[in-house]
Amino acid sequence: IGYTYDAGNWYWVDENPSVAFKKLKNQITNYHLKDIKDKETVMLGEGDTDWQPMVLSLLDNIPIFLEYGIPDEQIKHEVELVNSVINKR
Repeated sequence: IGYTYDAGNWYWVDENPSVAFKKLKNQITNYHLKDIKDKETVMLGEGDTDWQPMVLSLLDNIPIFLEYGIPDEQIKHEVELVNSVINKR
């Protein structure tokens, strides 16, 4: 049994995803990455989610899932953006 942390869902319960991440970091077994602006999912870097520090502090064995609708022409960019952060670890 594991714990899936979803970076975006915290907005719907009026919680800060970064604060929740710090409290739950050691329990996370899957990380669902998304960016949110005004309770709408947006492409990474266009919202309010400070996702890069979270990704940087995940253990190397934690899988990261892009868990939002991405237009076909933007998938490569979103994956490259996440990989550029992962490569800083």
